[in-house]
Amino acid sequence: MNKLYAFCAVTLFLYSGFSYADNRLKASLIKLEKCQKSLKSDCLAAYTFPSLVEATGGLDKLIKTMRNYYKNMDKKEIHPDYHNFVIGKPLKTFDYKNYIVTLVPTKTKLIMKDHMGSVESTLIGYSIKGSSRWYFINGKQENIKFIMKDIPGVISEINIPPPKMTLDGKSYKKVNGAWEKL
Repeated sequence: MNKLYAFCAVTLFLYSGFSYADNRLKASLIKLEKCQKSLKSDCLAAYTFPSLVEATGGLDKLIKTMRNYYKNMDKKEIHPDYHNFVIGKPLKTFDYKNYIVTLVPTKTKLIMKDHMGSVESTLIGYSIKGSSRWYFINGKQENIKFIMKDIPGVISEINIPPPKMTLDGKSYKKVNGAWEKL
């Protein structure tokens, strides 16, 4: 009887569509979304690509940089509504060498001076196979060097959609660091 029960439990688990890696990814994305919504820089930094942490001079400097970023956005009268920040379902998750890599869409409402809109972008995430730890970075062009450092060669395997912005009903996409009207 116990063998039959174990067989049924394993079969149900295998065919449920979820794996251990999927569950770890989902849990990490939920935590990351909560960090972003609460603007907890120390929490966000814990999920940041190690090469970006290193490039900013360590975890403490990254946290300070994040806090300054939020302050500068206010000075420029750009107000992302991080309380309504949304992380979507992964677009693609795949094995690459000794990594599990994922592309995840995000959406943030935005107020720029008197204009309303939203920004859609893509997070690139990775976990070393067998690890419970996930790291994420925005897939914007400026971050490609960090992606290449942390996951060498993966750029040739993925197609990162460019960030898109809608502002007062007009659509834009980011190309080579600048917003172009669609």
